[in-house]
Amino acid sequence: MKKKKKKEKLKLKGSKPKIKLRKMQPGRIEKKAMEDLGSLNMVLRYDSHLKTLMVTIMEAEDIPVRDLSGYAYSFVVAKAKNTFKKNNIQKEYKTKLVRAGFWPSFNDTIEIEIEKEDLDDEVLDLYLCETNQWTKRVGIGQISIEIGKLDLCTKEEQILRKKLKPYNPLADVDVESGSVQIAFDYDREEWKLTAEVIRASIIPADEEKEKKDSYVTLSFWTKEEQLLKKVKTKTQKGTICPEFGDKLSVNIPDTILPDVKVEVKLKASRLVKIGKNPLIGVTEIKPEYWERVWKDGEYKGWFQVFKLKK
Repeated sequence: MKKKKKKEKLKLKGSKPKIKLRKMQPGRIEKKAMEDLGSLNMVLRYDSHLKTLMVTIMEAEDIPVRDLSGYAYSFVVAKAKNTFKKNNIQKEYKTKLVRAGFWPSFNDTIEIEIEKEDLDDEVLDLYLCETNQWTKRVGIGQISIEIGKLDLCTKEEQILRKKLKPYNPLADVDVESGSVQIAFDYDREEWKLTAEVIRASIIPADEEKEKKDSYVTLSFWTKEEQLLKKVKTKTQKGTICPEFGDKLSVNIPDTILPDVKVEVKLKASRLVKIGKNPLIGVTEIKPEYWERVWKDGEYKGWFQVFKLKK
Protein backbone atom coordinates (compact mmCIF):
# COMPACT_ATOMS: atom_id res chain seq x y z
CA MET A 1 0.00 0.00 0.00
CA LYS A 2 2.80 2.43 0.87
CA LYS A 3 4.62 1.75 -2.43
CA LYS A 4 1.44 2.43 -4.40
CA LYS A 5 0.91 5.74 -2.60
CA LYS A 6 4.51 6.79 -3.34
CA LYS A 7 4.04 6.00 -7.04
CA GLU A 8 0.79 7.99 -7.14
CA LYS A 9 2.53 10.99 -5.53
CA LEU A 10 5.33 10.85 -8.09
CA LYS A 11 2.80 10.80 -10.91
CA LEU A 12 0.99 13.83 -9.50
CA LYS A 13 4.08 15.88 -8.70
CA GLY A 14 6.14 14.83 -11.69
CA SER A 15 9.77 13.86 -11.67
CA LYS A 16 12.50 16.31 -10.67
CA PRO A 17 14.30 18.17 -13.49
CA LYS A 18 17.49 16.53 -14.71
CA ILE A 19 20.91 18.12 -14.20
CA LYS A 20 21.15 19.00 -17.91
CA LEU A 21 17.93 21.05 -17.72
CA ARG A 22 19.15 22.88 -14.63
CA LYS A 23 22.35 23.91 -16.43
CA MET A 24 20.29 25.52 -19.19
CA GLN A 25 18.98 28.18 -16.77
CA PRO A 26 20.86 31.54 -16.93
CA GLY A 27 23.48 32.10 -14.25
CA ARG A 28 24.67 35.33 -12.62
CA ILE A 29 26.85 36.39 -15.56
CA GLU A 30 24.11 35.67 -18.08
CA LYS A 31 21.50 37.52 -16.00
CA LYS A 32 23.75 40.59 -15.75
CA ALA A 33 24.27 40.54 -19.51
CA MET A 34 20.51 40.33 -20.04
CA GLU A 35 19.89 43.29 -17.69
CA ASP A 36 22.65 45.47 -19.22
CA LEU A 37 21.15 48.33 -21.21
CA GLY A 38 24.37 49.77 -22.56
CA SER A 39 25.80 53.25 -22.08
CA LEU A 40 25.61 56.78 -23.49
CA ASN A 41 28.60 58.96 -24.44
CA MET A 42 28.25 62.75 -24.33
CA VAL A 43 30.04 66.09 -23.98
CA LEU A 44 28.64 68.86 -21.74
CA ARG A 45 29.65 72.53 -21.63
CA TYR A 46 28.06 75.79 -20.49
CA ASP A 47 28.05 79.01 -22.51
CA SER A 48 27.84 81.83 -19.91
CA HIS A 49 27.25 84.50 -22.58
CA LEU A 50 24.25 82.72 -24.09
CA LYS A 51 23.20 81.27 -20.68
CA THR A 52 22.86 77.92 -22.43
CA LEU A 53 23.80 74.36 -21.49
CA MET A 54 25.21 72.57 -24.55
CA VAL A 55 24.69 68.79 -24.47
CA THR A 56 26.35 66.93 -27.34
CA ILE A 57 25.15 63.32 -27.58
CA MET A 58 27.95 61.39 -29.29
CA GLU A 59 26.86 57.76 -29.41
CA ALA A 60 25.33 54.86 -27.50
CA GLU A 61 27.09 51.54 -26.89
CA ASP A 62 25.86 47.94 -26.55
CA ILE A 63 22.18 48.85 -26.85
CA PRO A 64 19.60 46.01 -26.68
CA VAL A 65 17.82 46.72 -29.97
CA ARG A 66 14.10 46.00 -29.80
CA ASP A 67 13.43 46.07 -33.55
CA LEU A 68 15.85 44.80 -36.19
CA SER A 69 13.42 45.15 -39.09
CA GLY A 70 15.31 48.12 -40.52
CA TYR A 71 12.40 50.47 -39.94
CA ALA A 72 13.39 51.46 -36.39
CA TYR A 73 15.22 54.67 -35.44
CA SER A 74 16.92 55.77 -32.21
CA PHE A 75 16.86 59.21 -30.58
CA VAL A 76 17.62 60.84 -27.23
CA VAL A 77 15.22 63.02 -25.23
CA ALA A 78 16.58 65.57 -22.71
CA LYS A 79 14.72 67.32 -19.87
CA ALA A 80 16.02 69.92 -17.42
CA LYS A 81 14.18 68.90 -14.25
CA ASN A 82 14.54 71.98 -12.03
CA THR A 83 14.11 74.48 -14.87
CA PHE A 84 10.83 72.79 -15.73
CA LYS A 85 9.63 72.95 -12.10
CA LYS A 86 10.69 76.59 -11.73
CA ASN A 87 9.05 77.89 -14.92
CA ASN A 88 6.20 75.35 -14.93
CA ILE A 89 6.71 74.92 -18.69
CA GLN A 90 6.94 71.35 -19.92
CA LYS A 91 9.61 71.25 -22.59
CA GLU A 92 11.69 68.38 -23.89
CA TYR A 93 14.58 68.43 -26.32
CA LYS A 94 15.28 65.72 -28.90
CA THR A 95 18.24 64.71 -31.01
CA LYS A 96 17.92 63.79 -34.67
CA LEU A 97 16.74 60.31 -35.63
CA VAL A 98 19.40 57.75 -36.55
CA ARG A 99 19.08 54.17 -37.70
CA ALA A 100 18.61 51.88 -34.71
CA GLY A 101 21.40 49.47 -33.93
CA PHE A 102 23.70 48.23 -31.23
CA TRP A 103 25.96 51.33 -31.58
CA PRO A 104 23.80 54.26 -32.79
CA SER A 105 25.89 57.37 -33.54
CA PHE A 106 24.11 60.73 -33.04
CA ASN A 107 26.74 63.53 -32.98
CA ASP A 108 23.95 66.00 -32.28
CA THR A 109 23.89 68.95 -29.85
CA ILE A 110 20.94 69.94 -27.65
CA GLU A 111 20.82 73.53 -26.34
CA ILE A 112 18.97 74.24 -23.05
CA GLU A 113 18.59 77.77 -21.67
CA ILE A 114 19.54 77.80 -17.96
CA GLU A 115 20.49 80.77 -15.77
CA LYS A 116 24.01 80.58 -14.34
CA GLU A 117 22.77 80.83 -10.73
CA ASP A 118 20.45 77.85 -11.34
CA LEU A 119 23.15 75.64 -12.86
CA ASP A 120 24.40 74.13 -9.57
CA ASP A 121 20.94 72.83 -8.63
CA GLU A 122 20.03 71.54 -12.09
CA VAL A 123 19.44 67.86 -12.86
CA LEU A 124 19.52 66.71 -16.48
CA ASP A 125 17.45 63.65 -17.44
CA LEU A 126 18.33 61.82 -20.67
CA TYR A 127 16.12 59.11 -22.19
CA LEU A 128 17.26 56.78 -24.99
CA CYS A 129 14.28 55.82 -27.12
CA GLU A 130 13.31 54.08 -30.35
CA THR A 131 10.55 54.73 -32.84
CA ASN A 132 9.23 52.29 -35.43
CA GLN A 133 6.31 51.78 -37.76
CA TRP A 134 4.07 50.59 -34.90
CA THR A 135 4.92 52.94 -32.00
CA LYS A 136 6.18 56.54 -31.81
CA ARG A 137 8.29 56.01 -28.69
CA VAL A 138 9.71 52.91 -27.03
CA GLY A 139 11.87 53.63 -23.98
CA ILE A 140 15.15 51.69 -23.72
CA GLY A 141 16.98 53.35 -20.83
CA GLN A 142 17.61 56.60 -18.99
CA ILE A 143 20.21 58.47 -16.93
CA SER A 144 20.20 61.47 -14.55
CA ILE A 145 23.12 63.90 -14.32
CA GLU A 146 23.62 66.38 -11.47
CA ILE A 147 25.02 69.39 -13.31
CA GLY A 148 26.32 71.07 -10.15
CA LYS A 149 28.88 68.28 -9.60
CA LEU A 150 30.44 68.84 -13.04
CA ASP A 151 31.61 72.40 -12.26
CA LEU A 152 30.92 73.61 -15.82
CA CYS A 153 31.32 77.28 -14.87
CA THR A 154 35.09 76.86 -14.40
CA LYS A 155 35.78 74.00 -16.85
CA GLU A 156 35.44 74.29 -20.60
CA GLU A 157 33.70 70.93 -21.08
CA GLN A 158 33.10 67.55 -19.52
CA ILE A 159 33.24 64.23 -21.41
CA LEU A 160 30.96 61.64 -19.83
CA ARG A 161 30.15 57.97 -20.34
CA LYS A 162 27.10 56.91 -18.32
CA LYS A 163 25.46 53.51 -17.98
CA LEU A 164 21.78 53.43 -18.81
CA LYS A 165 19.23 52.48 -16.15
CA PRO A 166 15.82 50.88 -16.85
CA TYR A 167 13.39 53.25 -18.56
CA ASN A 168 10.80 54.61 -16.15
CA PRO A 169 9.05 57.80 -17.38
CA LEU A 170 7.01 58.05 -14.15
CA ALA A 171 10.03 57.96 -11.83
CA ASP A 172 9.97 61.72 -11.27
CA VAL A 173 6.27 62.38 -11.51
CA ASP A 174 4.84 63.88 -8.33
CA VAL A 175 1.93 61.99 -6.78
CA GLU A 176 -0.93 64.20 -5.64
CA SER A 177 -1.89 63.42 -2.04
CA GLY A 178 -4.45 66.16 -1.35
CA SER A 179 -5.12 69.89 -1.49
CA VAL A 180 -5.47 72.88 0.85
CA GLN A 181 -7.76 75.89 0.40
CA ILE A 182 -6.18 79.16 1.56
CA ALA A 183 -7.32 82.81 1.38
CA PHE A 184 -4.65 85.54 1.49
CA ASP A 185 -5.21 89.15 2.53
CA TYR A 186 -2.60 91.92 2.80
CA ASP A 187 -2.90 95.09 4.89
CA ARG A 188 -0.55 97.66 3.30
CA GLU A 189 -0.70 100.07 6.22
CA GLU A 190 0.27 97.50 8.86
CA TRP A 191 2.39 95.32 6.50
CA LYS A 192 0.41 92.33 7.69
CA LEU A 193 -0.19 89.28 5.49
CA THR A 194 -3.06 87.12 6.74
CA ALA A 195 -3.46 83.55 5.50
CA GLU A 196 -6.77 81.89 6.32
CA VAL A 197 -6.45 78.12 6.03
CA ILE A 198 -10.07 77.24 5.26
CA ARG A 199 -10.13 73.50 4.65
CA ALA A 200 -8.21 70.56 3.18
CA SER A 201 -8.90 67.41 1.24
CA ILE A 202 -6.75 64.29 1.76
CA ILE A 203 -6.43 61.48 -0.79
CA PRO A 204 -6.14 58.31 1.35
CA ALA A 205 -3.38 55.91 0.30
CA ASP A 206 -5.06 53.06 2.16
CA GLU A 207 -8.76 52.57 2.94
CA GLU A 208 -7.86 51.38 6.44
CA LYS A 209 -6.15 54.72 7.16
CA GLU A 210 -8.90 57.06 5.96
CA LYS A 211 -9.50 58.65 9.37
CA LYS A 212 -6.60 61.02 10.00
CA ASP A 213 -5.85 63.76 12.53
CA SER A 214 -4.37 66.49 10.36
CA TYR A 215 -3.05 70.06 10.48
CA VAL A 216 -1.37 72.55 8.13
CA THR A 217 1.91 74.47 8.51
CA LEU A 218 2.93 77.56 6.51
CA SER A 219 6.60 78.62 6.26
CA PHE A 220 7.39 82.06 4.81
CA TRP A 221 10.79 82.34 3.08
CA THR A 222 12.67 85.31 1.61
CA LYS A 223 14.47 85.34 -1.73
CA GLU A 224 17.72 84.62 0.17
CA GLU A 225 16.16 81.44 1.68
CA GLN A 226 15.81 83.07 5.12
CA LEU A 227 12.86 81.87 7.21
CA LEU A 228 10.63 84.80 8.25
CA LYS A 229 8.06 82.85 10.23
CA LYS A 230 6.45 79.42 10.54
CA VAL A 231 2.80 79.13 11.62
CA LYS A 232 0.49 76.20 12.26
CA THR A 233 -3.26 75.53 12.33
CA LYS A 234 -5.09 73.62 15.02
CA THR A 235 -5.48 69.85 14.56
CA GLN A 236 -8.68 68.42 13.10
CA LYS A 237 -9.41 64.86 14.19
CA GLY A 238 -10.62 61.78 12.35
CA THR A 239 -11.44 63.08 8.86
CA ILE A 240 -9.99 63.25 5.36
CA CYS A 241 -11.90 66.51 4.75
CA PRO A 242 -10.76 68.70 7.68
CA GLU A 243 -12.34 72.13 8.20
CA PHE A 244 -9.87 74.59 9.76
CA GLY A 245 -10.94 78.23 9.38
CA ASP A 246 -7.73 79.39 11.09
CA LYS A 247 -6.34 82.88 10.36
CA LEU A 248 -2.55 83.00 10.57
CA SER A 249 -0.69 86.31 10.29
CA VAL A 250 2.87 87.39 9.57
CA ASN A 251 4.37 90.89 9.25
CA ILE A 252 6.11 91.37 5.88
CA PRO A 253 7.17 94.78 4.45
CA ASP A 254 5.70 95.57 1.03
CA THR A 255 9.25 95.83 -0.38
CA ILE A 256 9.97 92.18 0.50
CA LEU A 257 6.54 90.67 -0.22
CA PRO A 258 6.95 90.34 -4.05
CA ASP A 259 9.86 87.88 -3.52
CA VAL A 260 8.39 85.86 -0.63
CA LYS A 261 7.47 82.22 -1.18
CA VAL A 262 5.34 80.06 1.11
CA GLU A 263 5.91 76.37 1.81
CA VAL A 264 2.60 74.64 2.61
CA LYS A 265 2.70 71.29 4.41
CA LEU A 266 -0.28 69.07 5.19
CA LYS A 267 0.58 66.74 8.05
CA ALA A 268 -1.06 63.94 10.03
CA SER A 269 -0.51 64.03 13.78
CA ARG A 270 -1.47 60.40 14.42
CA LEU A 271 -1.23 57.64 11.83
CA VAL A 272 -0.71 53.93 12.56
CA LYS A 273 2.57 52.32 11.35
CA ILE A 274 3.98 55.57 9.95
CA GLY A 275 5.26 57.47 12.96
CA LYS A 276 4.94 60.87 14.58
CA ASN A 277 3.94 63.87 12.45
CA PRO A 278 4.17 62.17 9.04
CA LEU A 279 4.01 64.40 5.99
CA ILE A 280 0.91 63.89 3.84
CA GLY A 281 1.92 66.37 1.16
CA VAL A 282 3.80 69.59 0.41
CA THR A 283 3.63 72.40 -2.12
CA GLU A 284 5.16 75.83 -2.72
CA ILE A 285 3.24 79.06 -3.32
CA LYS A 286 5.42 81.13 -5.64
CA PRO A 287 5.84 84.95 -5.52
CA GLU A 288 3.63 85.35 -8.64
CA TYR A 289 0.55 84.91 -6.42
CA TRP A 290 1.25 88.18 -4.58
CA GLU A 291 0.50 90.13 -7.77
CA ARG A 292 -3.14 89.02 -7.44
CA VAL A 293 -3.19 89.84 -3.72
CA TRP A 294 -1.62 93.23 -4.42
CA LYS A 295 -4.08 93.99 -7.21
CA ASP A 296 -7.32 92.78 -5.60
CA GLY A 297 -6.37 93.06 -1.92
CA GLU A 298 -7.09 89.36 -1.38
CA TYR A 299 -6.89 86.00 -3.13
CA LYS A 300 -8.46 82.61 -2.39
CA GLY A 301 -7.62 79.31 -4.06
CA TRP A 302 -6.96 75.58 -3.77
CA PHE A 303 -3.33 74.45 -3.68
CA GLN A 304 -2.49 70.82 -4.53
CA VAL A 305 0.01 69.05 -2.26
CA PHE A 306 2.28 66.21 -3.34
CA LYS A 307 4.12 63.36 -1.66
CA LEU A 308 7.87 63.69 -1.38
CA LYS A 309 9.87 61.09 -3.33
CA LYS A 310 11.72 58.58 -1.24
